[in-house]
Amino acid sequence: MKHRAIFQYGILAIFVFLALSSLGYLILMPRLNPRVQPQANMMASCSSRNPCLAIIIDDIGREVTSLQPLLALDVPLTFAVLPHADQTRKSIELIRKARREVLLHLPMQPEVSSKITDEPIIFSGETGAADEQQRVLDNCLANVPFAMGFNNHMGSALTQDPAALKPLLAWAHSRGLMALDSRTSANSVLCRVAQHHQVPCLQRDVFLDNDSDPSAIRKQFEEGIAVARKRGTAILIGHPRENTIQILANQLRDSPIPIVPLSTLYRAHFQK
Repeated sequence: MKHRAIFQYGILAIFVFLALSSLGYLILMPRLNPRVQPQANMMASCSSRNPCLAIIIDDIGREVTSLQPLLALDVPLTFAVLPHADQTRKSIELIRKARREVLLHLPMQPEVSSKITDEPIIFSGETGAADEQQRVLDNCLANVPFAMGFNNHMGSALTQDPAALKPLLAWAHSRGLMALDSRTSANSVLCRVAQHHQVPCLQRDVFLDNDSDPSAIRKQFEEGIAVARKRGTAILIGHPRENTIQILANQLRDSPIPIVPLSTLYRAHFQK
């Protein structure tokens, strides 16, 4: 009887220990956006001694032919998906199957009006349209489920307008989204306004393919590496174009710096 009691107390002690250990882990672990899909190297440490690159591929959703070779690369690229493109739904399916991270590539007002299409877009300077803007935003997010955050598609006008950014970032905060400023304008205030709304915000460091010549893309990739070595992290943005895909396939194979999901850089900046 005595031995049986000792055994029972021993089992109880083990159970209590495991329960307390689990509770401690939950308390101490970093808070993750529930839309971020876990990946093996997500918790990589980024610093000037251990620099990291995040590569975002914009304009996903128009077709899937160029998406498939990018997903085939054994690299955790992050994909910014247009909410109203012809192949948005199929693109999301393929990206999720490949366990890659997703951003909502949110159409915003550019400075050049000729770039505006008939898709729903977030405009600067609107008055009395807060409900309609939130409806548009919610619809965009519903079309790009699992998005960890958003970055701007176009947006050179809106990202300079603090008044127009306030409702957008209040919405992002309420939805638990992070922000990435694509920096389509040198005068963007997106991250500055995001700070007031407690929305984690990072910005693009290098555009890979403004010039589609292979040598220019290669040079921009090397610029990204230089930025990462200096600051610890760098964010590069490219597009699903033939030359970009080919250069990435070659450069990433021998990259001296690890490529990480975008969420890793948010941890490096906001969860120190």
